[in-house]
Amino acid sequence: MKNIEVDITNIENLVETYNIYQINKDLLNYIIEKASSAEDGEKIKITIQNKTKVDAKKLITEGLEEALNKSKIRHAHINRMQLIYFIIGIISIFLTLFIHIDVIDEIILIGGWVFIWSAIELEITSDFNELRKRKIIKKLLKSEIEEKEL
Repeated sequence: MKNIEVDITNIENLVETYNIYQINKDLLNYIIEKASSAEDGEKIKITIQNKTKVDAKKLITEGLEEALNKSKIRHAHINRMQLIYFIIGIISIFLTLFIHIDVIDEIILIGGWVFIWSAIELEITSDFNELRKRKIIKKLLKSEIEEKEL
């Protein structure tokens, strides 16, 4: 079992500076980073040493749910961009069949292939990272969170 220990000594370690109802992004990133080293089947336990009167367990859970939703939104946005790049690329390549000006049709053909390659590049790079992060966040949401008030 992977144990992630979090020591919250003051309120600034737990919440955002200008919004006390939202978890500190550095703390959330720390938890996600520590969880990324866990093995695939390994369970995760988050132990919080809390010296504040704020419900850290609730804030962490809400922060993880928000991070998961943002990741899903980014994934949808990337998918839309891939589709747009692919369509522009296909249209550009198709246009070269009707344009018979030597230099311009070559430029449009190359541009079309660049758009298609950009769509493929987005699929290869960004989807992998987003899927990995979503998998870690889902694992954290299922994990046991133990809060010890001091």
